[in-house]
Amino acid sequence: MKKFLPQFALFLAGMLCLVSFSSCDDDDDYYTGDFLTDYDWELTAVNGMGISEMDVVEFQFYNYGNGTYGRYNQYGNWQTVPIQWDISVAGGGAEYLSVYLNDGQTWDYLMRTYGGRYPVLELTDLATGDILTFEPI
Repeated sequence: MKKFLPQFALFLAGMLCLVSFSSCDDDDDYYTGDFLTDYDWELTAVNGMGISEMDVVEFQFYNYGNGTYGRYNQYGNWQTVPIQWDISVAGGGAEYLSVYLNDGQTWDYLMRTYGGRYPVLELTDLATGDILTFEPI
């Protein structure tokens, strides 16, 4: 019996470690990295308010820092333009997305990505302070 107790205690400690290191769905709700390129993103809200169909914009982020940006022009025609993009990470872990258009414009955002069953890309426009909510298409 004396030999059994230390072995049993070791077994319980091992099981406790195994359970504590296992993943749970609720713990995986924040994603970084490839999450951006895993989906095509459509703007669904600005500052928590839904948008009209004519205000919809879409981003497609491809690997290697290129992609597309699409929106309706003033005539109601859908236009898509190529973009370049990159992500930088601040010392505290905040992620920043920079989008570069061919006409020289740069759009800078604070980026948050939330996964799970309904992924969300949230971009805070650093120029205006607007919070842009994107969902997968």
